[in-house]
Order: sequence, then structure tokens, then C-alpha cells
Amino acid sequence: MPSFSLALSMDTSAASRQDAAAPSEMSMDVAASSPIGETERFTNTMDPNQSVQPTREQCKKQELLAAVQEYFHYRNLLDCFAAYNAWSDCLAHKPVKGTASAALPMADWSAQFKTLSLRTEESLRRLLESDWLSHDIHAASDDRHSGRNSFGDPARNAELETLRNWVIPEIVFRLHTVLLESHSVIPSNLDKSIQLSDLVADEQFQLYREFMKTHQLPKLLYLFAQSSMALLKTSTSPFASS
Repeated sequence: MPSFSLALSMDTSAASRQDAAAPSEMSMDVAASSPIGETERFTNTMDPNQSVQPTREQCKKQELLAAVQEYFHYRNLLDCFAAYNAWSDCLAHKPVKGTASAALPMADWSAQFKTLSLRTEESLRRLLESDWLSHDIHAASDDRHSGRNSFGDPARNAELETLRNWVIPEIVFRLHTVLLESHSVIPSNLDKSIQLSDLVADEQFQLYREFMKTHQLPKLLYLFAQSSMALLKTSTSPFASS
């Protein structure tokens, strides 16, 4: 009797183990036949180095986007010229001190000049920080269906690069002039005229490249030297003479 009971208990334990193993095998079969499993097997068979060719519609959208961006860059440049001309005209009509009626006009002029200085600085900085006509925006945009490559044309890219090489240094020079000449009404602009070097050297915008290509770094350094000399003459400078 004891041996029969022992054999019966062993058979029962074996059957229990088989029943417990059955659900796991079934779950493996279900997982293998599930849509997720099919997706994983399909993904593993794809070549990660295979490039997807753009469609005609995608190429047209890319060209349209580049054209719109270029248009806004030109409009931004015209806004800069308009703002600078208004600022320069206001500076040229600065009232002469010492006249009998100079007190009130000088106050009005200072308020107007301050407003124009802030507005012009904002416009000029916006252009300098916008990657104006950079190669990232005007990268080659191939139309593989028609064989055209309008934005990747070497002659066109050369023209855009020439335009950028002229505009970027000119805008930096004008921004420095605005900051230096307006520090009488906005004292902090004197420090900004020196800190402008940080913007030129910033790797994010790489404005220094245009100065190197056009050999205008000496002129820029001369302007920074002017700001440094003006800073030495201010009473707030620790190096100013007493």
C-alpha cells in the first residue's frame, strides 16, 4: 500500500507539471502569431541603410519652403535698412545744446532716439540670428522626377553666398554704430557694443566666417577698440581717470 500511494502521488505531480507547462507553450504560440510578432520580424528584415527617395510632391514642398524662407529673409533685410535709416536721420537732427529753446526739443529728441535705437537694434539682431541665406536653408533640393535642381544650382548658391558675405558684416557694423552712438541715452548699449564680439564668435551662427572671407576682421577689431576707449572714458569704468 505505501508503494502504491507513492506511485500515485508521483503520477499526479507529473500530470500537474504538464498542465502547468501547457499554458506557457500556448502563450508562446499566440505571441509568435500576433501582429506585434509579425511587425518585429518585418522590421528586422529591413535594411537600416536603405534611403527613402522623396516623392515629386515632397520635392515641390521643399522648394516652396526654401523660396518662402528666402523671401522673408529679404524682407527682414529691407526692414533693417528702413529702421537704420530712420535711426540715422534722427541722429542727424539732434538738437544743438546751448540754444534758448533746446531744453524741450532735446527731451523729445532723446525719447524718440531711444525708441528708434531699441527698434533698430532688435531688427538688426533678428537678421544676424536668423541664419540669413545660410547653406542650411538653401541646400540642394533635387526633383528626382523631373531632373531639376533649382536650389542646388552652383551658380545660384554662389550668388547667395556672395550676398551673405556682403550683408552680414554690413549689418554687424551698423549694429555696432547704433549701440555705440546711442549709449548717451541708453548707457548699457556701450557694454553691448563690446559684447557684440560674442555674437560674431558664436559657433551657433558662425558670423565670423563672413568676416574672414571678406577680410574685414581688422575693421571689426577697430570698432571694438573704439568701444573700449569710450568705456574707459565713462565714470562707471574702474579704469576711468578721476
